[in-house]
Amino acid sequence: MNRTIISEIVRKDLCIGCGMCAALCPKKLLEMRWDHRQELVPVEVSHCEKTCGMCLKVCPFAGPNDNEDVIGKRLYGTAPKMKRTDDAGYYQSSYVGYSNDVHRARGASGGMATWLLEKMLREGVVDHVICVVPDSDPNRLFRFKAIDTPEGVREGAGSVYCQVEMSGAIRHILDNPGKYAITGLPCAIKAIRLAQKNNEKLEEKIKITIGLVCGQTKNMSFTQYIGTLAGVQGQMRGVKYRCKSPDRPATNHHMVYADDSRVDKTIIWKEGGYR
Repeated sequence: MNRTIISEIVRKDLCIGCGMCAALCPKKLLEMRWDHRQELVPVEVSHCEKTCGMCLKVCPFAGPNDNEDVIGKRLYGTAPKMKRTDDAGYYQSSYVGYSNDVHRARGASGGMATWLLEKMLREGVVDHVICVVPDSDPNRLFRFKAIDTPEGVREGAGSVYCQVEMSGAIRHILDNPGKYAITGLPCAIKAIRLAQKNNEKLEEKIKITIGLVCGQTKNMSFTQYIGTLAGVQGQMRGVKYRCKSPDRPATNHHMVYADDSRVDKTIIWKEGGYR
């Protein structure tokens, strides 16, 4: 039997749904779909008769691939003024900060990711940024989108607590010219680095990767369950996570849902639970 992403990763419950395998399958045999547990996984739309192994070469959880230490050393090991610790890996400096602009109020934390992406576009460091934005499709809710203007970046402000796969975004990069920055969870960024090692176009075009702090990836059932607690009726049309109110501390954030009733449903996180 051929060793594929299905046999070695999906069936062993190692897949995190990043979508890189589907993006780079040379025969386009893979597609990302929700499984019975409401988790995104690749499925074969046509059987792979003779595997090329690309799906496994770009998977962040395939055993033979470079780990984060190897990738970090290759990318940053000889850079000037580089430091390294076992906990943080390679770094030059470490800061704590927030944006004084509108980003802090709209962001889940200090708005620094939005501010940085806007700044890179304004200064021409990159031509396009790819980040997660809301999607009108109720079966997806969110998607990776290529954005060309600083103003457009704000569409993706705030954290997202469900899986979002990047196969479409990676194909967009392959098919369109320019310099790109892309945001993602650490496992997705690792997949990008592995893909760059195996694809010259991605190596050339992706100039900046921005890794976000990850507190585990929730499946779609989490969003649906909290939506039920909030009173969502009918089809869920959208959700905003970790929203802030000026009359409450930031730790008492809330989620806002849109459904068929056209009346927003709000549920507040307070003292360890949603109320």
